Amino acid sequence: MNSVEKVKALCKERKIPISKLEKELEFANGYIGQLKKGSLPNDRLIKIAEYLKVPSEYLLGKEGVITCRECGLMYYSSDIDDVRKHEEHHKKYIEAARFYGYFYPHPMIETEKNKNLRIATDYDKGFEQRISAWIEVIRAYFSRSLSGWEYELDHPLFDEYAAMLLNTKAFEIRINDSAVFTRLVGMYGKQDGLIDGETYYHPLKSKKNHTIAAHKDGYENWTPDELEKIEEYKQLLLAARNNKK
Repeated sequence: MNSVEKVKALCKERKIPISKLEKELEFANGYIGQLKKGSLPNDRLIKIAEYLKVPSEYLLGKEGVITCRECGLMYYSSDIDDVRKHEEHHKKYIEAARFYGYFYPHPMIETEKNKNLRIATDYDKGFEQRISAWIEVIRAYFSRSLSGWEYELDHPLFDEYAAMLLNTKAFEIRINDSAVFTRLVGMYGKQDGLIDGETYYHPLKSKKNHTIAAHKDGYENWTPDELEKIEEYKQLLLAARNNKK
């Protein structure tokens, strides 16, 4: 399809009259509707793409893979099915941002983690500065876990995730500073929920083709006692989620 056909198809799919789009974008009445084929100017296609909330690359006819700067999903800009998949995934990202508060967009996670790790492990830095850096390291791990869990709202909240991570011996060893560790535990506490040595949250039920379900240490290795504790936690999370509504 050429760009005009794409615009008309998207408007039809979303039940948006062409006349309404023209009016809201301050195009001449009938400007798009009367066109049968050809291409609209790039500046107008970009405005239309923003209005219809699709990547401008799709309407501009550019080929190739795009990685969303926020949700991190990779998709073909010239494939409308891929564009729709990104739209649905991105909606979940936006909903997660409203529910969980601030977390790092996918492309920023590793950069922020490594930057803050350098500060957190630099003993020439002040104590409070290192504490703040460790919190951001935890936030990076939380963001990565949430991204891997496809931004679903049954992932632990940040404070709960921090308590889970601090409950693992591996992370305590990683911090390698009893004063810092004690402060962080005082802030977030400890609770079960993560496999020692892991930073990804594992769901109670595996999901088909799910990033986390495919992780090497699966749910099947958890003990009945661990599962019982996680079930209790799940109920607490559900109550917390309901309270935020």
